[in-house]
Amino acid sequence: MKLQKAHILRILFIALKNEIDNKEFGYYQRICNLVEEFLLESVRIIQSRESQIIRNQNWFSKFEALLTGNLSKKWTLEEMAKRNKVGITTLTQLVKENTGYTPANYLIYLRLENAKRLLSDSDKKLTEIAFDCGFYSSQHFSSTFSKWVGKTPLLYRTLLKTK
Repeated sequence: MKLQKAHILRILFIALKNEIDNKEFGYYQRICNLVEEFLLESVRIIQSRESQIIRNQNWFSKFEALLTGNLSKKWTLEEMAKRNKVGITTLTQLVKENTGYTPANYLIYLRLENAKRLLSDSDKKLTEIAFDCGFYSSQHFSSTFSKWVGKTPLLYRTLLKTK
């Protein structure tokens, strides 16, 4: 679809160039018509892209809400795609467009953001936070947290409490 629209614009542009170069009888009116058609097609392409962006943003909001509401669930790419009614390739593309992350890394990001909130707002034990956020052990949680945040969960909590 995108290539067809780009091809139409290319054809109109070439016709416009030919009219300007040849200056045959009625060329001025023909140029006006071609410019009008070129602008009309350009606006249609932009509007189509804007509505696609809005659809993607709506889809992403639903996707994010599903994951955020089920952080402790053991997600697979296949299940993420199936629950969101897209294929794995589309899932990966849409998540990357919206976040810059792969779906798996975005899930880790969401889990860690929730863990940070729990570390700052609750007195839950690290093991409890780990399981609440979908990590399969406190060691897995601690190593992932350290890799992404640059501090251990315990140090992160301690630094927050001293502020």
